[in-house]
Amino acid sequence: MCTHTYFMGTKTISIKDEAYTALLHEKTDKESFTDTILRITKRSGKIADCFGAWKMTDEEEAAIKFELQGMASGSRENFQ
Repeated sequence: MCTHTYFMGTKTISIKDEAYTALLHEKTDKESFTDTILRITKRSGKIADCFGAWKMTDEEEAAIKFELQGMASGSRENFQ
């Protein structure tokens, strides 16, 4: 009989008190901080997820991302 035991790795991170407080407010009584972080980070996804009822196509999403990236990279040049 062969038994394998797998251990999850752990990491220590430093966060500001403000971030800890925000995370603590998101955490439910039965959740670990790991579970809370995983739940919160699963919320992010497509930009369309942030727009409620707007039925955005993949092409529209790509166009918006392209425009936002262009604005972010050119914003300093535009205001100098």
